[in-house]
Amino acid sequence: EGYQFDVCDYLLKPFSFQRFEKAAKKAIESISLRRKSNIKISNSIYIKVDRSDVKVKFEEIVYVESYGNYVKIHLIDRVLLSAKTLRDFLAQLPQNDFIQIHRQHLINFQFLESISGNAVFVKGQQLAVGKSYKSVLKSRLENR
Repeated sequence: EGYQFDVCDYLLKPFSFQRFEKAAKKAIESISLRRKSNIKISNSIYIKVDRSDVKVKFEEIVYVESYGNYVKIHLIDRVLLSAKTLRDFLAQLPQNDFIQIHRQHLINFQFLESISGNAVFVKGQQLAVGKSYKSVLKSRLENR
């Protein structure tokens, strides 16, 4: 039955900490390998706008703004409106390059100019940083 569930190890009680540690490392390696094999190297995304799919390069996305059940995608040269939620849109973006800074905004780190108090400046545009997002933002900036 373990093969049906893709089990990578099995522990019988009682077990030692060393045995548990070995099983945990094995599971972590297995998950890591699966994630690496599922990663598609891409530099763009197709966004549904009206009745067409528009190809947009990640590097063109400055920031994304929640607009009810829609998102406004602010690109370098234009703004697109798509019928997606901010959470759904964020899931399609590379996590290293984008971060949510407010319940209504996510930004591309490439265009982050400065942080001042509870605001960020992204390509000349001032956006609010939510209290619950501020510590995550600062942590990500320190680790970049």
